[in-house]
Amino acid sequence: MIKEQYFWNFVYSVFLIAVLVLAGFLIKGKLGGMPTLIQPFDFMLIALAAFRVVRLFVYDKVTKLIREPLSTFERGPLKTAYELLICPWCFGIWAAFSLVFLYYYFYPWFWWVILGLAISAIGSFLQILSNMIGWKAESAKLEAEQKGSAATSAGDCGVK
Repeated sequence: MIKEQYFWNFVYSVFLIAVLVLAGFLIKGKLGGMPTLIQPFDFMLIALAAFRVVRLFVYDKVTKLIREPLSTFERGPLKTAYELLICPWCFGIWAAFSLVFLYYYFYPWFWWVILGLAISAIGSFLQILSNMIGWKAESAKLEAEQKGSAATSAGDCGVK
């Protein structure tokens, strides 16, 4: 059973390589050569967009309808597809290469999609940061309340 999954993992890896080679030929044909330089701002946008696409497919509720049916498979190619969809590192490779291809092949049209995904990623970062600050504040509040109630129950009436 495990060896069968190794086979399907290998098949998906070969498929990824084949898709990358095809994408390379398409980009080379469209641009007249392979790009070797990217503007730092566009690189950051693609990186943020990749983060957002990974989060969208691996974690968000809206794509659970894709992941959940695949979770029932115990072996075979659909099990590998499920494992790919729940692994942020694995899916991140596919997402990053897809975004780079779409950026180069459909530029400037796809740049706007990447910009929107990047802005959404920044919004996700800000939400995560505000949640962390809120959780830390709540934890500190509960800790202070527990110290206060412990001091009161010890008989000193909270007076120092």
